[in-house]
Amino acid sequence: MRVVTLGSGRSGTGKTFVAANLGVALARRGLRTCLVDLDLSSADLHLLVGVFRPVRGLLDLLRGGAATLEEVMLPVGNSGLLHLIPGAGETVRGLDSEEVNGLIEDIAALPVDIAIVDLTSGVAQHTLDLFATGNPAWVVASADPASVRDALRYLRLSRLRRTARGSVSLAPRQPKVYTSLDDLVHDMNAIRLADGGSARSFQPAVVLNRCGADLEPSADELMKLLEEEAGAAEQVPLVAQVPEDPSVERALASLIPVLEYSPGCAAARAIDELADKITGDALAETTDVSGKIHEPILG
Repeated sequence: MRVVTLGSGRSGTGKTFVAANLGVALARRGLRTCLVDLDLSSADLHLLVGVFRPVRGLLDLLRGGAATLEEVMLPVGNSGLLHLIPGAGETVRGLDSEEVNGLIEDIAALPVDIAIVDLTSGVAQHTLDLFATGNPAWVVASADPASVRDALRYLRLSRLRRTARGSVSLAPRQPKVYTSLDDLVHDMNAIRLADGGSARSFQPAVVLNRCGADLEPSADELMKLLEEEAGAAEQVPLVAQVPEDPSVERALASLIPVLEYSPGCAAARAIDELADKITGDALAETTDVSGKIHEPILG
């Protein structure tokens, strides 16, 4: 299965809006999708998909009332393809390393094709650790210089944290007992190679939200200016621009995903393009050199 993580350098960028609508778009493509609300400071993803009073959620897991995330996963709508793990309400606590590792394991074990993880805004260590598990991992920024600078900082810190943490794959619960030095050396070399490949494959990018036609400077000019400001060594990969769209405000006011409220509007089309990118990348990963597609699509 694939995990998509969405972070942001500050609140108010539209990260949760992107998460909710991306989930709807992927479920429409026939993919079993779960929205995971890990925003510990302002958990409201459930509202954007029409779930007003979730019975259970992340807080049950954190308090020991549930053993796994799957236990608190709720169906959304009637398709049977979209699910939700509601957030932790008004809790402001952080997560320790054991809880972060447990969440990474639980997310990877969800019985879905794609999990979309909506993270707390900001650059707390546990947030960056969770963000670094995404493939893809996207920072959502609004189209203004201050927000994009925050996104640039988020990218830089997430890369540093990923390097410090190493591979996101977790050690087995039961330690392995070695009876041969050759076996130990073999496993150490395998782990070293896996870590190197994992670090190289981590390529977080930016989703620029609320891009207006009259934006000064333009979105492309803004990204170029900030790349120059950061220096040649630091690129700002821009994966999508979601335009300013009056349909979005009306959809949010109605607590309906914009893909359902106005599926043909410009913002909905941009989200659909993001969903196509995820689906296309996943299909490419499951196609061998002969061109044969393996099942399941997102295994």
